[in-house]
Amino acid sequence: MKNIKAPAPTAVDETRSHGLDAGGAKVHIATTGAHTVDLDGIVTVTARAMEIFGSREKAIRWLRTPLPPLSDRTPLSMLNTADGIERIEEVLGRIEQGVW
Repeated sequence: MKNIKAPAPTAVDETRSHGLDAGGAKVHIATTGAHTVDLDGIVTVTARAMEIFGSREKAIRWLRTPLPPLSDRTPLSMLNTADGIERIEEVLGRIEQGVW
């Protein structure tokens, strides 16, 4: 019996689409070999926003709203980097503490 090895993943403009079920909301994320997505950060920020704003709809609306503390960018647009996630968490913390 031969050992057959699966080909190693390549980083050459390969696009993959991932579908996740996040409690009734479907999340579709496209990644390339050169770009990674921090799913833990996205889930953490989204869950915290839902907790602070009280509903999924309000949290999603907030994630899509340009905010001055984020240089008028939307929180959703900043979820692709660790620094962006950290800045969003800081803003959510200020909202939670009433220092908005």
